[in-house]
Amino acid sequence: MRWSILVRLGTTIAALCLMGAAMSAEFRIETTVVIGDSAEALSRNTTLFHSAVVYDYLTLGATNSTSETTVFDPGRQRIFLLDPRHRIQSEFAREDIEKFVEWLRTHAAGDANPYLRFLAKPTFEESFDRQTGELRFESPWMTYHLETHLAPSHAVARQYGEFSHWYARLNTMTNPGALPPFARARVNEALEAHRRIPRRVDLVVTPQGSSKDERYELHSDHRVGWELTAEDLRMIDRTRRELGEFERLAPEAYARRRAPTTAAMERPPEQVTGTGRRAARR
Repeated sequence: MRWSILVRLGTTIAALCLMGAAMSAEFRIETTVVIGDSAEALSRNTTLFHSAVVYDYLTLGATNSTSETTVFDPGRQRIFLLDPRHRIQSEFAREDIEKFVEWLRTHAAGDANPYLRFLAKPTFEESFDRQTGELRFESPWMTYHLETHLAPSHAVARQYGEFSHWYARLNTMTNPGALPPFARARVNEALEAHRRIPRRVDLVVTPQGSSKDERYELHSDHRVGWELTAEDLRMIDRTRRELGEFERLAPEAYARRRAPTTAAMERPPEQVTGTGRRAARR
């Protein structure tokens, strides 16, 4: 089972950095991710947009407790990961994330594997149906099909787009072997351009090009609410306290001590990502 390549798409698809308090809206997105035709969720996320900061709570499998919290603070140009089980946290600068993914792009673009070269500079045949809100991105290697909502404003679409942009990059940096973020970045750009937010995302990856023998499918459903609940606000208050209380570690030390998330799952075969390491968080 290719667990680790899938854990965090959708809600890669769920993503991060707002445009500032003056342009920020408050809303919530609940995301459920499944593999193929499985009846069980691989992961669930509750993502809260509040006061120009985004709080994302990841739950894995059948558990009901948060496995990891991600806090995106664009005003400080920082992203925080918190492990509630071990009461630890780590901090990432956007500049460091961007340097890493650009290094990855250069490395993948020069690889002998054509799939990795595609991931470094993906190109799709794109289509958008204004009547239904459906977006399609097709290539021999990867296909996205999205059902979408119309965002209430361009500012909200921009908030979500920026969140997705940075979340995908953080995912790549913190999970060695994860899919590069560039294909998802193209999807995010189109969503923002059309002022859309995903309702459902279907991703089919065929690492061997047109072969159907080596492929996997990932599906994510997104429920958007345009108001935060009382429980949402309590979760945010708790996370703010935890930011002041949890032990702060360097990213490398945090990765060694974090609660089992994708690190505890099976690693994908070499042909899925082009590496033998674990793949995408979401």
